[in-house]
This record gives sequence, C-alpha cells and structure tokens, in this order.
Amino acid sequence: MIANYGALMPVEQILGKVIECNDFQDAEAFLNSGGQRGKQLAILRAGKYKINTDLFTVITTDNSHEHKEHPQNLKVCKIDKDKIGIVTTMTGKTLPKDEIAGREIEGHNNYQDGQKFLDLGGERGLQEEVLKEGEWNLNPWFVKVEQVPVTKIQQEEVGVVISSVGKKYNRHDDDSSSSEYQLVDPGYKGVENKPLTANTYPINTRVKEVKRVPTTQIILNWSDDKKNRFNYDYELKKMKLISLDGYEISVQFTQIIRIAPENAPKMIFRIGSDGEEDKKSYTDDKSGQTVVKYPAIRNLVSRELARVVSSYFRQAATGKTAIEFQEGRASCQEEAEIYINARLAENGVEGCGTVIDEVNLPKELDEHRQRLEKQKQEKKEAQAKIEAEKKLQELVKAQKDREEIILVGDAKIKSTVSQINAQTKAQNERLELETYQKELDIRAAQEKTISQIKLDDLRARIAALSPELYAQIETQRKWADALTQAKITLPQIMVTGGNNNGSGDSASNLLNLLQIEHLTGLASHLQLNQGTSTPLLSKPETKNSLPPNPEQKSLPANSAELKIPVVLVVDTSTSMSGERIDSLNAGIAAFKKEFEPSSKISQSVELAIVTSNSNGQGIQNFVNMDKFVLSPLKAEGETMMGKGINLALQEIENYQDSQKPWLFYIIGIPPTDNNWQKSAERAWESAKANKLNFFVVTVKGVEMINLTEITSSQTQSKSLNGFPELFRSIAENLKKSFQE
Repeated sequence: MIANYGALMPVEQILGKVIECNDFQDAEAFLNSGGQRGKQLAILRAGKYKINTDLFTVITTDNSHEHKEHPQNLKVCKIDKDKIGIVTTMTGKTLPKDEIAGREIEGHNNYQDGQKFLDLGGERGLQEEVLKEGEWNLNPWFVKVEQVPVTKIQQEEVGVVISSVGKKYNRHDDDSSSSEYQLVDPGYKGVENKPLTANTYPINTRVKEVKRVPTTQIILNWSDDKKNRFNYDYELKKMKLISLDGYEISVQFTQIIRIAPENAPKMIFRIGSDGEEDKKSYTDDKSGQTVVKYPAIRNLVSRELARVVSSYFRQAATGKTAIEFQEGRASCQEEAEIYINARLAENGVEGCGTVIDEVNLPKELDEHRQRLEKQKQEKKEAQAKIEAEKKLQELVKAQKDREEIILVGDAKIKSTVSQINAQTKAQNERLELETYQKELDIRAAQEKTISQIKLDDLRARIAALSPELYAQIETQRKWADALTQAKITLPQIMVTGGNNNGSGDSASNLLNLLQIEHLTGLASHLQLNQGTSTPLLSKPETKNSLPPNPEQKSLPANSAELKIPVVLVVDTSTSMSGERIDSLNAGIAAFKKEFEPSSKISQSVELAIVTSNSNGQGIQNFVNMDKFVLSPLKAEGETMMGKGINLALQEIENYQDSQKPWLFYIIGIPPTDNNWQKSAERAWESAKANKLNFFVVTVKGVEMINLTEITSSQTQSKSLNGFPELFRSIAENLKKSFQE
C-alpha cells in the first residue's frame, strides 16, 4: 500500500506507521489518526476491499511491474519442509556495536505484525529469530527472507554450536556458564557447553556455526602403507628416530581415539575450527562409496596428536641405545600410552589404545642383535640342559632312597600293626564286658529307683484319697501287688497349691475328686481281705472352701454385692507356643461357657488375667463373667514368674470387699528371672494367712520346677487331663462355693 496523502514521515522512517482504518477502507480515519504519506508498513491480505484509489495506491502481482516490484515478492511467503527462513528487516533501530544480528523480539507474530516489532524496539538488519516451516503474510518492504536447510545431526555424531549472538561471556562472573575452558550456556556468545545430539534443529547459521564431531572410534596409523587420500592419517608416516648410540630407528605406531559427546565442545574450543565446513563428503575412488570426513578431527590430528606422538618418541629414543629401545618396546608402549592419553584428555579426547607395531633397526645392527640373541639363546638352552640332567640324577637318587625306606618301613609297620591289632582287640573285648556290666548295674538301679518312686507316689495318693484302702494294703503288706495292678495314667497338667486348711478346703476337695476315679477297682485287683463293709474309696465331703478371713468381713451368698475374684497368671512365653497356647485359649473359653449368662454366679465371679513373660502386664482387669470377652493369648518372650505373681498380688490388693481371692499360676517351663522365689514366697505366705487360695499349674513334657519352693511341702500335686478339664473343674468348684 502507498498512501498518496497524509502527514510527512521523518527522514529516518521508510514506511508509514500502521493506522486503524479498516484496512485502508476508512480514509477519513486514516488521515485523522495521523496516517503518513508514502509506502505503508501495513499490507492487505487476500480478500475484497472498498478503497479510495485516489487516496491509496494498491500494488498487487497484476500491476507490480508498473511500480518496479517483482511479482514473487508480493506472494505469501512459504517456508518449505526441512527449511527455515533467515530474516533481514529493512527498518528499525540501529544495531548496537559488536552485534551482527537483531535480538529476538516477542509478540510480532513471526514478523507479520511489523508495527509491534518496531514498537518493541526491533532492530534493522539480520535477525537472530528465524521463520519455521509454514506460510507467512510478510511486507516485502519490511523484511527479506532467505530459505536455508535446517541443521541435521546424524547418528554417531554431535554438533557443537559456536554462537556469535547472545550475552557476552565474562570469565570473572559468578554466572553458571563460567567454566575452566570458557564454554558457555546457550544464550551466551561463544562455544556452547551442550552439544546437539541426533535430531533436526532450526538454527540460524548466519549467527550460529555448528561444528559436527564424530563420536565413534578413529584408528590412526603412523606407517608407510598406502592410504586413502581422505584418511585422517594420510600424512602420518613411519617415525624416524635417532637413538642414544646414534643409530636411526624406524617405528610404526597405531593410536585409537574417541571423542565422547559431552567432551566435543571442549575439543572444538581447544583445537579450533578454522571456519571451514563442519563436515565434508567425498567419493572413494576405489569403492565408489561416499566417505564423510570431519575437519575438526583433521585439525586434531595435524595440530595436536601428531606433535604429541612425535615429541614423545623422539625424547624416548634419545635416552636409550637402539637395541635397548627395541628390547624395551613393551615398557615404552605402556609409558607412551600414559603420556599420550593424558595429553589427549586435556583436549577432551579419549585414548582407546596405543600400540607400537614395529621397531626396525639398521640392517647391520639388526644382524648383530640377532647374533647376540642367538648366543644368549644357545647359552640359555645349554644351561637348561645341565640343570635338567642334574635334576634327573637327583630324582633317580631320591627314588632309590625312597624305595629302601619303604621296604624297611613296611616291615616295621607290619610288625607294629600286628601288635596294635592284638592289643586293641583285647582292650575292646574288656571294654565291652565292662560296659555291659555297667549297663546292667545302671538299669537295675534305675528300675529299683523308679519302682520305689512309683511305690511312694502310690502310697501318697492312696493315703490322701482313701485312708481305709491305705490301711488294708499296709496291714496285708501288698504294696508290691498294688503297684503292679495300679494303672495310673500320667496327665497333661500338674496342679499344686491351695490354702493352709488341709483336706477341708474346697480347692483340695476339687482336685481330690478328680483323682478318685483312677483308684476305682484297685481293691478288687489286689483281693484284699476286708474286715468291714465300709467302702474303700469314698469321696470326701465338700465343705466351704473359703473359710472366713478374720481380717475382713464375709458377705452372704445371696448378697447382690457378693464378689469372688479369680486371677489367672498365664505363662505366655515361647515355651507355650503351638498346641499349648491353643489349648490354654480353649480352656479359658470353656471356663466362660460354664457360667449361665445373667445368672447371679456369672455376675459375682470376676476374672482378671495377667501375662507372665518378658512383657508381663495385666491384659484383663476384674470384670464379671457376663462382661468377660476373651482376647486370644499369644506366645512370645521368656518366662518371668516373679513379675507375673507381683502384678497379680497388686491386682488383688487393689480389689476391695470380696471373698477370699483365687490365684492360679500357669507355667510352661522353669522361670528365667532371678528373683521369682521371693514373689512365690510372698504368694504362699498370703495363702498360709488364709488371705487367698493359691495354685500352680505346670505343663507336662517340660522340665519341672521345684514346686516345694513356692508351695507347702505337705501339699500334694494333682493331675488333670488338659486345660479345658482344669477350667471346667475350677468353674464347678466356684459354683459350689457360691451356693455355700
């Protein structure tokens, strides 16, 4: 658009500013709003417009030649695929000194809003920002666009960016871009520290140079072999060295290198790029294949690596004679590898292998060396032959000596063995006789002891359960027959304890009643001469098992306030694990079922439970049987008897206004705490003072503790068949005590 009327533009301005005038269709608005005469920054896009052609001149492809404009410039700018558009603006501010391109400006919609670009301080000339693939409506008087290919980085290579635009790098800044090698972050001028990996990049190559670096291993040979002229080592020949003794040495050498992707920027910075193409492709004359070579690697080889290798080997040769150099080839190779790798690492290059292929001496020196080597070899072989002959003679002599020793030794050994065998046989026979006799003696003593223990146990049981039967057996001296006839099965539970009131106590009566059935029919088996018709086994009369405590007031049985406290101290150590703890839980469950819900007895009997293990604690406070809910016990820790008894006695002391408490201690193995005897004695003293009923229940199949340490020596042990039977018996006795 050209405005034929309007305000004059300043001298430095070449395009009229954009005016809101409905795309030049509102001429009055254009003039009244400061529209300027001449070429306009605003353009018309495809469409139909009502424009005053006296006021405005519209240039299109149809009349472009009349106004000396190329028709192509008036078409929509199309950026092709895999291309970018490098932009140069015709107007704007002047570029600052030392800058080659205008900085990026946001918001101008890819140069389609020229007024916004200028208002935001856009600069005239080459621009850093590029146009990507697409179609753009651009004013040809405002911008010129050049299409160039995008930058493609292939596999097995990286691209190092050298930027001529951005912030200026200052090595003294604390900026994160600072580094030992002056590599910079993107956005700064200089060699960027982040290489481009395989991909496509829209890089403005007018302001940023991309140097490609291969990341594969490169093999370089210092040899006189025929090489392809495109090879990096094309100019590397065999090294001619002068030794300490003045001989010329020819060395053929191979070095393998690699540049890691992250080290490529460092290599480019240290070696340089010369501004030439970053990658060149050649056609091999023999194979016809395309060969890609990188100038950066060629610079590395010619400027650094060739000099480092030559310098090292020249220095190494001057310190040794020619023959020493050849014979020390292995150590020289190791030293060369260390030296060369260190120098390469300074430039961001990895050494992947250093090999001395050949060390060639002058012909006359080599022949002399061969003669010396042959003499050494012959001398070495002769010496080895002498040593072998000497060793053979020593071996033959040693063999003869060994055979003589074996002959003499065999005779001695046979004689000694015969004597030892005879002595051993006699000794074994004697030991067998002695062992057999000892076994007979021990077995007889054991049988006698066991018989006496069984007899004493039987006498004690019959005396406790049926004095009449005891008197008859004693009178007729038939204890041996009684022991033979009595078939008393050992139970699973042993119970001992009670109060200090003898056989009249209901707890003792409870346990006596449980054992009477084991003696039924014993008299008939013994064929005793009975002098009277009085039954031999009569169940003891049951009387009140809870005699009044003179220190506290008893409550009547029908009192609503009558309470019978029962405390279970249970060993829940690991000795009770498995079937034992399951049986114990089943017994407590059976105990609750023995009480009819909402009955007087179920409301009067109050139960508390204390565990006796490493974590001993009260797990159930006193609660009547109606409210009692069983939480299954778990086996863990060690048996702590003293701790459990102390907790139980504390519960009883805190419990007021009740009948004499019942305390049951159930134990699986002997206690492991040191002071359990004091706690047991304390409980027993309370039982002797008629303050509580105290019972100890042990599990069959484990080592028994000495029950006399915690109960009366006159108290008999009672046998029960498992925990359910024990708890049902306890419940029955509590009911009888309540009725009394």
